Amino acid sequence: MKPITGPVLALLCAAQLSAQIGGTLSGTVTTADGTPLHMARISVVGTTMGTVADTVGGWKLIGVPGLSQRLHVRMLGYAPQALPVQVKSGETLHVKVVLTPIPFSLEALEIAAASAPTPALRGFEERMSRGPGTFFTREDILRMQARQFTDVLRRVPGLQVRPVSGAYGNVSVQTRGSGCQVAFFVNGTAFPIPVDLPINEFISPEEVFGIEVYSGSSEVPAQFNSSVKGRCGVVVVWTRVGPEAIRK
Repeated sequence: MKPITGPVLALLCAAQLSAQIGGTLSGTVTTADGTPLHMARISVVGTTMGTVADTVGGWKLIGVPGLSQRLHVRMLGYAPQALPVQVKSGETLHVKVVLTPIPFSLEALEIAAASAPTPALRGFEERMSRGPGTFFTREDILRMQARQFTDVLRRVPGLQVRPVSGAYGNVSVQTRGSGCQVAFFVNGTAFPIPVDLPINEFISPEEVFGIEVYSGSSEVPAQFNSSVKGRCGVVVVWTRVGPEAIRK
């Protein structure tokens, strides 16, 4: 076989270089009225590429493979979006993303310092000190190197995380052996999840300060046992920054 030389070799090298360079994705994440969503998370599905929106909702991803990709955008308190994008090597594609608030509010919770917890977090620490329930601190979550929120819940003996069909690769969190769905609370507020979306679409491990899990009805504290679902177990999530604080 003759070696490839001249113009053909140059074209091949240029194609390889273009593939290595990839394309650039940039854009904004806002609400319908144009309010920037600072700290919204943007990732390319099936890759490790991701970023966080800045204070004006802007973001950029460089070196995205030049193929048909799917962009995943989410933020706590808002319905996530999965957008198809066509990336071309050496070019920049601008994507404007508008997220819609979920129709319920969450109390803001901002962590100033571990030595000065808010009243809500003092309650978390008090319940953790006396039990019952299963508790995970920020340090526990970091040690696990969890990639998804449900990776943490898999460590709870009384729960099971089961895959179910769905456009987002849905999972169901149930009390073990019962098939009964757990109830979620975020920053002390009931967090009803749409049936077609998993909890992983709303919360990621890096956003979590602490988790408390009650897999039996007798364990659930009174403030988290306000619905019938509470009898099936409750997962209470305390985030590092609440959605209202992020908007401010």
